[in-house]
Amino acid sequence: MSHPHTYTIQFSGPGTYRIRVLGNIGKNMLDLFEGIVESVDDIGEGKVSTSIIVNVLDQAQLCGIINILYDHRLALISLIWAPSYNIKENIST
Repeated sequence: MSHPHTYTIQFSGPGTYRIRVLGNIGKNMLDLFEGIVESVDDIGEGKVSTSIIVNVLDQAQLCGIINILYDHRLALISLIWAPSYNIKENIST
């Protein structure tokens, strides 16, 4: 079975990722790594999850973003490589 899109993930190359955390990410934190909020979802019991999109230069920068989220006590729900997401086309002005 052939896939119409073939992508190569590079350890030292740029990439776009969708990160979902338990909690709400403030603008100040987003400014630390130039991410954009994709959605904030109510998950019940007074809790929310936030999905953000980030462009990174390499895996080291991605690890730095995950560490920032950890330092702010935001539990990581998912991390998905999103190669077809164009962050510049989806920034609301």
